[in-house]
Amino acid sequence: MRKLWILAVRLMAMFFLALSMSGCPVALPYPLTDTPDPLDPALLGTWVALSDEAEIQEVALTKKNNTTYLVKVLKQGAFYAAEGVDFEAQITRFEGRSILIARSVDAPDEGWFHYDVSVKEGLLVVHDLSLLVGGMDAVTSTQALRKELAASLKNPECLTGELVYDRN
Repeated sequence: MRKLWILAVRLMAMFFLALSMSGCPVALPYPLTDTPDPLDPALLGTWVALSDEAEIQEVALTKKNNTTYLVKVLKQGAFYAAEGVDFEAQITRFEGRSILIARSVDAPDEGWFHYDVSVKEGLLVVHDLSLLVGGMDAVTSTQALRKELAASLKNPECLTGELVYDRN
């Protein structure tokens, strides 16, 4: 009986470790910028994940205005955790990267999600961003987030959970 209990504890620990390492994005209380850049038209369209492990399996980005995307999650993966499927997003160039900043339309108090995005050879490449210096505790304002992310981007482990999407 004791061996069975130990096995169950080990399996649960492995499950939670795998879940914690799956690159689930965390919403932050502040956006990276208050003045977004113009839309990148290369991001517009419907995108389908090339991996069955992606939290978002299919997503559509349309234009709301010159600086804002409407984002609709069309198909969720097994670990999808955000509230709602409708988001507004903006893009900003930061430290030589394109950062997509998204906020739920259904639950705006949930905070801001930040992703590193690029389109390479017709594929949308998305990374989660890890805050590696002061962590989330260092994010007390937009300016503090910019400082934390700038420092974190110097570490190659800042970009995690690469997901690749193809146009539908």
